[in-house]
Amino acid sequence: MPAGVECAEVHIPDDSDLGTGTFVTVLEPSALAKPEPTISIIINKPVFQISVNFNPATREIPVLLGRADGTDPLSRRIYQLPVNIELSESYTFEAIFEDWRIRELDMDDVPMKHKTIPGTVTFWVDLDKNPGAFTEGINYKWGVFEVNAQDCTIYSEGRTLLATLDYGTPNAFTVFTAEIDADPNRRHMIAVTWTNEAMNLYFDGQLTQTAQM
Repeated sequence: MPAGVECAEVHIPDDSDLGTGTFVTVLEPSALAKPEPTISIIINKPVFQISVNFNPATREIPVLLGRADGTDPLSRRIYQLPVNIELSESYTFEAIFEDWRIRELDMDDVPMKHKTIPGTVTFWVDLDKNPGAFTEGINYKWGVFEVNAQDCTIYSEGRTLLATLDYGTPNAFTVFTAEIDADPNRRHMIAVTWTNEAMNLYFDGQLTQTAQM
């Protein structure tokens, strides 16, 4: 085992779906008190690799999931150590992943807070190419992008513009909804920005909606 790791085990219920399962790491006592990082990793070349990296200096825990074939990780999520914990203790961490996405990291069965990587996505709405958009009874899907290992879908239902995480899944969560007054005689620009604290919607350069993450 790597230094600081007492034991580590990956559990994948279905051998035909390597992207869904759990990865449990038990740290040795005082592993989090050491200045150097502790890395827990499982590799099955070339089809699977997962790592949980404990960095006491930054109090961050990046979790990476992908294939062990030299390509970039398919999913990467950063979690933050709680402020008031006893660093001399031993802790158990469980990374939960589904469809090659890191979904959750638990510390002694308690879900940890993740850190969102800030980003921006923009796209144009052309009502000549999308007839009837933003009118009652007409629905469109405008774009899908990743927000910290979760797919975020921007779509409209009639005049309502929505942003939903994990759209179409049992874990779907709508971040915001906004009523849009679209001029059919011009193109419109939609921009979505996000940070660890909030997601913002801009319509034609004007802030339309802010939602807490």
